[in-house]
Amino acid sequence: MKKLLFRGLLKNYKKIIPILSTLLMIFCSLPGNVSGAPGLNYRDIQIGDIKNTSESVYDYIGKLIKANLTDALKKIPYITIPTNERKILAAELGIPDGEISSRLPPRVIKKDGSNVFLPIYISGEYSLDRKTDIVSVKIEMENRATGIHRVLANENIPINDLVLNPGPIINKAIKNLVKYKLYTISLVSLPENAEIYVDRSFVGKGSVNNFFILPGYHTFTAMLEGYRDYSEVININNDNMKIELPLEPYQSEVSIQISTQPLNSTIYFNEKLIGKTPDVVSLTPGEEDVIVLKKDGFRSKMIPINEKLWIPQEGERPIKYKISTKLINQQRIPVLIETTEKHKKKAKLYSYIGFGFLGASILLGTQKTIEEQKSDIYGNMGNENYEKAKNNSELLRYLTWGGAGLTIALFTKSFMEILKYFNGYKELSIIKNNCNSMAK
Repeated sequence: MKKLLFRGLLKNYKKIIPILSTLLMIFCSLPGNVSGAPGLNYRDIQIGDIKNTSESVYDYIGKLIKANLTDALKKIPYITIPTNERKILAAELGIPDGEISSRLPPRVIKKDGSNVFLPIYISGEYSLDRKTDIVSVKIEMENRATGIHRVLANENIPINDLVLNPGPIINKAIKNLVKYKLYTISLVSLPENAEIYVDRSFVGKGSVNNFFILPGYHTFTAMLEGYRDYSEVININNDNMKIELPLEPYQSEVSIQISTQPLNSTIYFNEKLIGKTPDVVSLTPGEEDVIVLKKDGFRSKMIPINEKLWIPQEGERPIKYKISTKLINQQRIPVLIETTEKHKKKAKLYSYIGFGFLGASILLGTQKTIEEQKSDIYGNMGNENYEKAKNNSELLRYLTWGGAGLTIALFTKSFMEILKYFNGYKELSIIKNNCNSMAK
């Protein structure tokens, strides 16, 4: 069957190919699959000219504003799409308006193109007053889906301030465009060449200015080789906040005094052999620092090093630390298991015997009470059995007290064996946990 199908396809491939091509063209022409159908996934923003209405020698100002505006638009989180705009976009695409999100990421387009779909068109103009060196800048937008036109910024700025720092007017235009609360912050790492991350996303190196961010809590992180990572959660509740991210350098070298029981155990630092105990070793930090102590016939022991060990301390260099530990003899494990089981069995045996003596003591006590009652009756009657009942009562009293004493002793012995059993079990659990740690 497969061979016949394959032969049929080979014979008719010239007829099949045009049919497939036609179907593909029809599929691509459907409204939901139009090239650049941004209403579903993003919102087009087209940046037009920033026109110079003064002398042509100042055309560079327009290019400067456009470049900064383009860069800023790429950094905003999303564009808010009102209900009426969603309906217009959906109608043009031929899809339900519910399929278009109310928040869409921007797609910035500098030039005209056939794939631009009802964009938000941003343009502007500026002029320079040669007498005062003041630049009048106006930035405006036109939403070509809804027809709405708005001025985003209209400022008079000294030319030197505009050229050196166009951020303020750009930020104003962006915040008027997005229609939701958006703050700008400045980030700087100490030292200045660290990588900076905001909510785990890389945003720059050393310093980041005019960074757009939503209000609320965000995680700021700085990373640099040779320094401990710095991370802090900060509540962004104000505009133009400046955030410093200070990193602490690792200690270049630290001395650790290591001793073990028994002595002459091998020391490994990050899997590298460095000596035998007792010894004072000089170590340099790594990302995951671990000391492992080994000796034949004993369980190896792993000691993770606390990060705080590597932080420089004032007036101490090199720093000295002490590690003292006891290795577990492997031969003790089977002995410990056997001893623990013996304690368990003894505890059961002593408790069983104790319950036996407890029952016997109760019976003896009951019989003693009966003999005492008999001696009282015989004494009142002057019966000759009085002395016999009295002697039996005394004997049973001693036996009852003796049985009670043995019962207490047996239960005490059983309790002590139970304690020994639990101590042995606890030691075995510790050994098991150490073994699991080493396995990991």
